[in-house]
Amino acid sequence: MTISSRTHLWSWISYARHEAGRLQHPEIDIDHLLLGLLAQGGEAAALLGTHGVTLANARRAMYEVSAADLATLGIDATAIPASLQSPGQEAQRLANLGDIPLSGQAQQFAGDRRNDFSTSLSALKSLLETEGGTPMRILAHLDVDTERLHADLATHDGGHLRSPGVTKVDRGLLPETPSGALCLRRFISAPPVLVHAVLADPGMLTGWAVLPTEVREQRLDGIVSMHRSRNGSRHLDLRWRHLELGTDVVCWVKTILTGPYDGQTHSYDSFVLRPAPGGCELTFTRAYRVWRLSGRLLHPVTRRLTRIGMVNAFGAIARTVAASL
Repeated sequence: MTISSRTHLWSWISYARHEAGRLQHPEIDIDHLLLGLLAQGGEAAALLGTHGVTLANARRAMYEVSAADLATLGIDATAIPASLQSPGQEAQRLANLGDIPLSGQAQQFAGDRRNDFSTSLSALKSLLETEGGTPMRILAHLDVDTERLHADLATHDGGHLRSPGVTKVDRGLLPETPSGALCLRRFISAPPVLVHAVLADPGMLTGWAVLPTEVREQRLDGIVSMHRSRNGSRHLDLRWRHLELGTDVVCWVKTILTGPYDGQTHSYDSFVLRPAPGGCELTFTRAYRVWRLSGRLLHPVTRRLTRIGMVNAFGAIARTVAASL
């Protein structure tokens, strides 16, 4: 298995683990992997969205398929007390710790060398070819034309979600120079109004932007966060201020509150939300200062690290939105 395949598989399983924990299930099974792929967002979730599949209705379909299976055994799923279905708080705690194990079938699927996990599209293709057919049953329950889905999957290259990369800095938001900006794009399997609500809520910043321990002060329009240097000898206070720019835009401007650059803009994160089949196309722009001569010389490294940070932020956003559905 290549490094990219292994990295994507680990990420995918982490989303599936949270889906299993949310449902209070003791194991991650194949059906949780389908939910995890939708919760993760990206190309596969976007393709499923064009076929009418969303994270919300897939969760509901999974429950209804399971309830139908129990009904064949004479068991009414609605009559089972939640406390007896599974150890709920314990399952969620284990999900947060990464300790909900894979089922035997899921382990076999993850370890099959014939499966390709390098992208979400290749992972979806492998998932739909799994023997046992639980994901296919969920899709059939949602009236998905699986033959057309397979055909679309064979020809889909994800080009419509390709990220622009380097972009222009909005000088109205970051007037200081020199500076740079990157732009990435991703599909989220949730309505734009919900994604907007999550991104614009100062209380949700700890879900995708900062650690809870970094928040020093809560304000009506944002927060004040403190960031320490690696050796702990210095710290930087940032004021995060939300700008009201419309229902399809969320923008957080970060201003320095300490040191010689007090009052200057540090960076900004801007999100443009566009409705898409089954969810929301989210365009994320992060603009940042380039500090001193050393910063200019090391700008290619800074740009790469910024991109990694944005990819991680996208993952945290997708997980936070999924938890809010």
